[in-house]
Amino acid sequence: MEVDIFKSVSDERKRQEKKWGTQNHSPLLWHSILSEEVGEVAKEINEYGFSSEVHRLEQARTELIQVAAVAIAFADSLDRNELNRF
Repeated sequence: MEVDIFKSVSDERKRQEKKWGTQNHSPLLWHSILSEEVGEVAKEINEYGFSSEVHRLEQARTELIQVAAVAIAFADSLDRNELNRF
């Protein structure tokens, strides 16, 4: 079964938009949000390292999709706000 990773990220962005609406955070807050998501990936990988439970890798993949979606939302927010001023 081949998975379209870009579709997964797009679907996650749509889910986030539906849940939170358009986000216009400061770069500092975006950094915190993105770092928290990266931390969740690290947690799952660490847990996998100690347990070798495949579901940890599956969860890490889910978190990686969220990282990508948040990074896109962050860049989009910069385009709409801070970078639009110049």
